[in-house]
Amino acid sequence: MGYAAIASKLNLTKDQVKYYCRTRGLAGVAKAEDNLSSVCRFCGKDIVSLPHKKRRIFCSDKCRLAWWNSHPELVRRNGMHKLVCAECGVTFQSKNPSQKFCSRACYGFSQRKEKENG
Repeated sequence: MGYAAIASKLNLTKDQVKYYCRTRGLAGVAKAEDNLSSVCRFCGKDIVSLPHKKRRIFCSDKCRLAWWNSHPELVRRNGMHKLVCAECGVTFQSKNPSQKFCSRACYGFSQRKEKENG
């Protein structure tokens, strides 16, 4: 089992398990055939990875981009916040949770209103 699997079973963090295993000389050996060969997710072509390198899941950038473009629902969009524009009331998404306007134009309209009223 890997560090993450052990950590989830024991309700520990992955780093705690890794530290425990390494300080006690409990480093395991991964199966060579699992790490060196795989199949491209997009085209099904065989991929041979180098030992001691991250396992590849796509044979090329072309396949990687094509697969992610055909599976947009799997893209992690962490940090996006749904907000409402203070000027026009349109709902928009932003990484900045304190953003008040959906566009530069709405910001400009708001500033002109403040100058006229203030």
